[in-house]
Amino acid sequence: MQLVLRHYTFLIMNDTFQFSDTEKNELLKIIETPLSGLKGSLDQVVESVIQQTKSFMQIANQHGTSCYVYDHAGVKENIKLFKSEFLSKIKNIHPYYAVKSNPYIELLKDIVSEDIGLDVSSQYELGLALEAKAKKIIYTGPGKSKEDLELILQHSNIITLMIDSFQELVVLKEVLISNPHIMLRAGVRIYTEIHKEWKKFGIPLSRLGEFWEISRSISNLHLCGIQSHRSNSTIDLYEEIIESLGNYLEQNFSEIQKKQIQFIDFGGGLHPQNVDGYYDTAFSQIEILNSLYNELEYPQYIPKEYFLMETTSLKEYAERINRAIATHILSQLSCDIYCEPGRILSNPSLHILLKVMDKKDDDIYILDGGNNIIGWDKYSSEYVPIINLTHPGTKEIRGQFVGSLCTPDDIWGYFCYAENIEIGDILVIPNQGAYTYTLRQSFIRGLPNVHHFECK
Repeated sequence: MQLVLRHYTFLIMNDTFQFSDTEKNELLKIIETPLSGLKGSLDQVVESVIQQTKSFMQIANQHGTSCYVYDHAGVKENIKLFKSEFLSKIKNIHPYYAVKSNPYIELLKDIVSEDIGLDVSSQYELGLALEAKAKKIIYTGPGKSKEDLELILQHSNIITLMIDSFQELVVLKEVLISNPHIMLRAGVRIYTEIHKEWKKFGIPLSRLGEFWEISRSISNLHLCGIQSHRSNSTIDLYEEIIESLGNYLEQNFSEIQKKQIQFIDFGGGLHPQNVDGYYDTAFSQIEILNSLYNELEYPQYIPKEYFLMETTSLKEYAERINRAIATHILSQLSCDIYCEPGRILSNPSLHILLKVMDKKDDDIYILDGGNNIIGWDKYSSEYVPIINLTHPGTKEIRGQFVGSLCTPDDIWGYFCYAENIEIGDILVIPNQGAYTYTLRQSFIRGLPNVHHFECK
């Protein structure tokens, strides 16, 4: 990093870009700030993967690469871990898995078999939920059509609708009037100032009372819940949103209205712990450097180090959310608690197997699968461990591990756990179940198959 900063300082100070003195001082202040983040390794992930080498290699030998590997036992173990924390600490909690994070049908069936409901946001996802034989479904998402609502009514015995807006309530009223024999159970989505860019979901908390009263005029609509939706990278946001909702209910809802509330839903967005990280290119110091390089038509900066994602443990998530709910919600009303875990359940469900096809310039390794497998150039900036199963090692070798698509943005990463790396080696990228398979696309290459194994 020091060599980079010296070059950086040279570029700024030698008038190459004709910065003013003020601009130079500001830029130097930024670049001289040390990079800071959670350092460490994901050795425990690597060790668990290497223990499964035989199963991975069997799939590679029988079916070839590239491919997804579905980890049935890993899914079951992860659900068990989730339940042991959340169901034991939060009274009357009912999780609904967010199908959008990974809609692979075998995963949905495994989740449903563990008595977890499904959270869907489209007719397509509802079809998958029904195929998985889900008995508990919540239907979320903005911009629902009349056709969406009519389909929901056909399955009103297992669906709870999360109403997203006043306009949706108008359309829903028309649909319900046409179907007076059907009683629909529903909740309403709200947002607070804390939601910021997530305000596309729901109504303002300040208008919850108004919405609640309008809904009571629809005889076959049973509005009985409130949901908040945003992906919260820190536990603090859950606590703040729950507190805001609790304060609103205390100040604005009568005791009769509070008794009408059967569930409070604190949403999803729980992040798995110790599975990924981010490269030094995420820092403003390196972003500025790359901008300067780009102006000079220099090669782009290659990441030199990475930092681990700082996330909350399942135990802390459960304890602190429970404390917030007990303090701000259950202190004034009695209800069930809903949530929509997505990536925290799906992340370990899939792994990706790849093969080294070519080697260039001593440190560029061409793999046989492109990032169309995960849908986008995620790993040009985010770190996940790449593990060589043919020549496993406890230390990482630096290099550029790129895919086989005709685009320079097809990058898998810059480090690989290996003793050495040769053409023909089988590599695995673990824990690729969340927001990868669901975003996959047939760009240049078709999509690989999913093969299964069960860990011993």
